[in-house]
Amino acid sequence: MFYLESQRLRLIPLTNEMFNSCLKDRAAFEISLGLIPSQMEVEEFFKKEYDDAVVNFWLPNLAAFPNQYLWITNWEIVSLEHNTIIGGIGMAGLNLTDGAATTGYMIDKKHWNKGYATEALNLICQWAFTHEHVLSIKASTLTDGYASQKVLRKAGFVQIGADEQETHFQKMK
Repeated sequence: MFYLESQRLRLIPLTNEMFNSCLKDRAAFEISLGLIPSQMEVEEFFKKEYDDAVVNFWLPNLAAFPNQYLWITNWEIVSLEHNTIIGGIGMAGLNLTDGAATTGYMIDKKHWNKGYATEALNLICQWAFTHEHVLSIKASTLTDGYASQKVLRKAGFVQIGADEQETHFQKMK
C-alpha cells in the first residue's frame, strides 16, 4: 500500500476498492488497516462538501481513471500517535494545461490547533511537487475560514484572489 509519512502523520490515498470499502463500513475499513475506528467530529459544512465530493468527483473519477487515483481521491490523515484517522486531504485532479493541482483538507474537531493540517498539507505538497508536470497547487477556503487560511499561509501559500464566498490561494513549485 502506498502512503506518505511525516514525523506525526501517515497519509493514505484511497484506491477505488478502498474508497468503496470505506463507504460501506468505515469502522470495518479502519480496522482492516490496523487502525482504531475514528469517531470523527466534523462541521456540517465539511460533511456536505465530503458527501458532494463522493458522489460528484471521487466515485466517478476513481471508476473512470483507476490508475490516476493519487490525484483524484481522498487521502486519509492518520495520527501515528493515536493510530486513528484524524482527517482527510487530497488533490482534486491535475489541470495539465497550466500545471496546477488543487488541494483541500479537513481535520477532526478533536484534533484542531495541533498543526496537523499544516503538516499534512506540507507533506502532500512535497509529494506533488516531485512530479515535473506540477507547477503550482491551488486551494480555496470560505471567506470567513480564517483558521484554514492561516494553515495555507503557514504552508507557503499566498492569496491570489477572493470573491464573496471564497478566498483563493496558490503555492508555486
